[in-house]
Amino acid sequence: MYKVRPVFRTAIIGTVGALTLSIAACGADSGSSTPAASSTRAASSASDGDCRLALGAGTEISTRLSAYNSKRDPKDLIVIDSTMSLHQRTAALIKDPALRELGDQTMASLTAWNTAAASGDTTELKRLIGAQKIVMTSMLDSCRDVLDTETFSTFASFLDFLERGLAAPSTTTSVTPKPTPKPTPVALTPAATFLKVGQPAFLEFADDEKKGTFSFTITAIDKAPDADLKTFDKDSLKGVNYMFYVRAEVQQVNPEASSSPESLIRAMTPAYTMVTSDHNRSGEITAFRTFKPCADDIGSASEPTGRSTLCAMIGVLSESGAQPTVTEVQLNSLTSSLKTGEPPLAIWNP
Repeated sequence: MYKVRPVFRTAIIGTVGALTLSIAACGADSGSSTPAASSTRAASSASDGDCRLALGAGTEISTRLSAYNSKRDPKDLIVIDSTMSLHQRTAALIKDPALRELGDQTMASLTAWNTAAASGDTTELKRLIGAQKIVMTSMLDSCRDVLDTETFSTFASFLDFLERGLAAPSTTTSVTPKPTPKPTPVALTPAATFLKVGQPAFLEFADDEKKGTFSFTITAIDKAPDADLKTFDKDSLKGVNYMFYVRAEVQQVNPEASSSPESLIRAMTPAYTMVTSDHNRSGEITAFRTFKPCADDIGSASEPTGRSTLCAMIGVLSESGAQPTVTEVQLNSLTSSLKTGEPPLAIWNP
């Protein structure tokens, strides 16, 4: 029987800074825009949600280039299946015809990108980088007067990776020592940015004197089987009748900054808030020994992928007894210490 320590928080739905807009999670819904955004959208049929969905896929090749140019590992060029599926689903939510067409072009480029990356066709990869630079520029032109300045600048910064292009693969034939290259800069994700499950947030994390930039991706929000919940001591659950597993993938994107990124990941203790459609109380559940259905898997720095997976257990107290519907998961901090009044680092929608 597992003992638990539930820590309940009251989930608050509202705007937290300029980026916390519900439209970012559900696509182009002009009815949910803020008054300030409405006044700028008169010149464009694109909405804030359309722009975020289109640019989310539009920056994928830039993200792959950033990861590859950091380590020169060809595997980092591949767009993983879950991310491809996510972009395909979100592209269907874009209502603006012009952005929808650009989104379709992006999806075609990503498919061709994976084929070229798998075969090592650098000529085709360079062609696709040039093509995506044109698509990204068109997306940004359509969204210039729609997105707030900070969000627009963040998306625009991804053009830098397309400008730099594909770094030459590393070679072992030269014996001349070369200076250690500086880490490729990564555009950090603004606080309270809405993301879809499967999309990464780029965050800084420090522990003692070590510091690094990581991609942090919630990959799944799974309802735990009833049998898993029953393994915990009922009295210590304090009314929790549903449990969810929040699974995340973490990878350092500037490995030159730390010789032991796995030690930094081990120091992470992500703090989440789960929001449900019925505004149920929720809180993290801590097991005082390893719980196999929701266990961390910290990868070694020497592994080819360098990826690690983290899992958190979130308990929900449903007063009606009905199974709750999760509407968002907020990442409040990468450590157990929370500062009151600060916005979440990022917010994921299923």
